[in-house]
Amino acid sequence: MEPFLANPDNSLRWTPLLQEVSNDATLGYTVGRYRLSAKTAEGKAVFEEGKYLSVWRKQADGTWKIAVDLGNPGLPFPEGTEPPAAVREAAGAPPSRGAEAEEASLRQADAAFEKAVAERGADGCVEFFADDGILYDYGRPVAVGPQAVRAVVSAILEGGISSLAWEPLGVELSGDASLGMTYGGFETKGKGEDGQEKVSQGQYATVWRKLPDGSWKVVVDVANQGVPK
Repeated sequence: MEPFLANPDNSLRWTPLLQEVSNDATLGYTVGRYRLSAKTAEGKAVFEEGKYLSVWRKQADGTWKIAVDLGNPGLPFPEGTEPPAAVREAAGAPPSRGAEAEEASLRQADAAFEKAVAERGADGCVEFFADDGILYDYGRPVAVGPQAVRAVVSAILEGGISSLAWEPLGVELSGDASLGMTYGGFETKGKGEDGQEKVSQGQYATVWRKLPDGSWKVVVDVANQGVPK
């Protein structure tokens, strides 16, 4: 960020729209919209609007620090549907079974999520989203809820992608395991406009909420283009 912000003509501003914290207030996230402005070498002003996810970890001294920050361009919400700032209600998750068991459970959920998408496409994807789950696809408005998520994922898979795979590089859990996160790299394969096979890579972050029955559901899923590691 230093080269970008060192130029006084450049700026990055963001506004949180939704927040949620774990039941024990040790892990939380904010999602919202950002606006980036800059000037090219020729002096032309350029702007970019998009949406972002910041996952926050509470420190021993009570301050909050960012664990993962990821965003991509595209209107945060379709015009006229942007919600007012709000705090999401945490679920009544059952007591933690211990850090090791809960991490294994979340990794299993992430692996099952990938398998479901590979085998059943959009139908498999939607099964893992909470009723208020959010999907950030690159260059598209935010999709909120199963039906909106289904439409976006269907469009992605029908747009020439033959396979989608991802690998978690890290797992983060709140102290009580009511909220968690997986993050890592993904790879898609498909046919480009020229008919040749095209491979794309990127990074992802998925925030999970544990439900009262002990299952994990996706509350925010963000993917961005670029080198995953």
